[in-house]
Amino acid sequence: MADTGWQRFGLYGADGMPQNVHGGLALARSLEELVQRFLRDGGIKSPVTSTRGLNGRLKYLATHEGGVTALRQAGVTVTDGTIRRWFTQTQRPGLANRELVDTAYWTLRAHNMLRNLGWLKRHLDNKGRGITLEIYPVDQTTVRGKYRRDLNVRTKKARREWPAFIDAFQHGNETKLQGRWEAFIRDIDSDWSAYTYVSHVGLIGA
Repeated sequence: MADTGWQRFGLYGADGMPQNVHGGLALARSLEELVQRFLRDGGIKSPVTSTRGLNGRLKYLATHEGGVTALRQAGVTVTDGTIRRWFTQTQRPGLANRELVDTAYWTLRAHNMLRNLGWLKRHLDNKGRGITLEIYPVDQTTVRGKYRRDLNVRTKKARREWPAFIDAFQHGNETKLQGRWEAFIRDIDSDWSAYTYVSHVGLIGA
């Protein structure tokens, strides 16, 4: 499995990056957090230490392309024959290998979710209604009082923009994200350029 672009969660820093960033990057952070939520909430809930949790993960790895590769990349060193026995449930991995099975499962699930983000486009299209973005202006905490601007949180609905936004997000194309964002905010009002750089972009109802 190639590990490129948005297939690495946190590539553009949903956590730990400077607060004020270009709006396209802020939107990408929120999209990344949304994908992480779907990844977590839609995955196998039972722990890998339980029979149900282990069998579910092994079934996923056995029935999806790249399962064995994911196990190897997670650090599994047993023979291919042993892996086949895991997949057919005629042999069970030990505790240490179960943790590696868990890692391989979540890695492969993330890879498969991010390989085709059509599901995310449909979700944010919201049956043609779109999703409203909540745009938080730059954090002016460190700006001296007389230089601060009176900026408010703004909202704007995104409908037809989602395919382009998500394609740029999926491929980690920061230039396209920035360009699409600037085109998106141009009709906010005459002060639209004040929202080129922001502190956060929220996805209302997503």
